[in-house]
Amino acid sequence: MRAKRALFIIVGAVLMVAITLLFLFPLRDFVRVGLVEPLITAYYIARWYLRRLPQLLLWAGLVLGATYFLFRAYYRAFPPAKQRVAMRRITPLESNLEWLQQMITRARKHSFSRRQIASNLVHTTVRLIARREGLSLDEARERFETFEWCDDYVVRDFFGYRRLHYGWRRGVNFFDKLQRAISLLERYQQGV
Repeated sequence: MRAKRALFIIVGAVLMVAITLLFLFPLRDFVRVGLVEPLITAYYIARWYLRRLPQLLLWAGLVLGATYFLFRAYYRAFPPAKQRVAMRRITPLESNLEWLQQMITRARKHSFSRRQIASNLVHTTVRLIARREGLSLDEARERFETFEWCDDYVVRDFFGYRRLHYGWRRGVNFFDKLQRAISLLERYQQGV
């Protein structure tokens, strides 16, 4: 392990020195003419235009932009009453199957939907364990949490979505795990 770390440090240092020498000598004029001078020119032009604008206009633009983003975030978090009524119609009160289809569709983009699907399947699984093994719901819940009833690590990872639903690329393999968990629950219900 120490040899790998030392090799990694040596390779990194050699690359850094090589890139520095490359930009220091052969590409120096290219970087200066192609990158540094256009950036400096753009800075001076923007500065010239900003100094010619009245302060009131600049501050008004800043306040209006911030207000726009705040209202947009507010309406996304708390939709208006008409949209809330429409969202209430989507809930599981009408049909669990319709609700589940919509949640699966939303799960492609939203981590909260993945978490909600995993949480709802927890309740179904606990009831299934209680019915199959003749346990009370509390005992079945304890058995579920220890995963003594399941030897498939993919299903354990799927039920981990109810706690670990945030993060980069968490939803990439969610649907594979969902299918595997549902097929395991079907086999478990049949006693296979």
